[in-house]
Amino acid sequence: MKKLFALRAACAGFWFIAASSAADTDVFSGIYSLVSPETGAEVDVMKIRKYPDGYGVFSYMSGDEVQRGPINAVEAAATQRSPPMRALSLRGQGSLYFAPKGAESPAGRSDTGYITDIQGLEKAPLKRRLLSPEPERGINGRHRYGGKVDEREVSLRVLNYSSKALQLGISSVDNKENAVDTDPVNGYMASAFNCCFYLPEKWSPAQQVQVEIRSPDGKLKVTPIALPKYEDPQNFEVAVSEDGHVEILFERSDRDRALPRPPIVLK
Repeated sequence: MKKLFALRAACAGFWFIAASSAADTDVFSGIYSLVSPETGAEVDVMKIRKYPDGYGVFSYMSGDEVQRGPINAVEAAATQRSPPMRALSLRGQGSLYFAPKGAESPAGRSDTGYITDIQGLEKAPLKRRLLSPEPERGINGRHRYGGKVDEREVSLRVLNYSSKALQLGISSVDNKENAVDTDPVNGYMASAFNCCFYLPEKWSPAQQVQVEIRSPDGKLKVTPIALPKYEDPQNFEVAVSEDGHVEILFERSDRDRALPRPPIVLK
């Protein structure tokens, strides 16, 4: 079977951490990340939402673009009556375990309170942070725009080189319905790509977008920015620096600019 998840580097800081206890009604909704053993960077691997009939799990295929549509998951009834360990079953794909304070789970123990035996993530300790208070604009959230004949859909992500947590959105200056948000990210972290924003097939020097940066306290900063020249519409990244400066990047490579990393603390 093809692996459900694979790893690529993205970084995280310290905010948007979701604290849970076994008494919580919902201990599974959130965005999950792990520390890559290759780079030491934090990598988003999945997002979970609760619905009236169960949970939806959105995977980050290759640690990159958000999956379109969820995998169905249900909490195992027996674990609800046996705290502190609880389990969310992904219907044949494995389970995510909530095992706080070193509680034992079928996948082992985890200092983070979460561990999984999902294929490709076996026995990996996971960190959980909160979802955005409102569903993000994009393919799996509020998606009201389908593009014009001369436009092409692309995905985008934020590269947060600052120490501050944020959620980034992009909207068209000409049509506010043409918009997409990333997941909330911690400082020194790259989000997964989220679809769909629509770019004209032909670039124009007059093209601008609105870059929207929302802080954890709900404050919103909107900055109009020109789109760099492109030959064909393609996925892009928005880099945010410590001073709040934003830059749109097409075809970035790790050699040109590495993904965000937490600063090294010398002991």
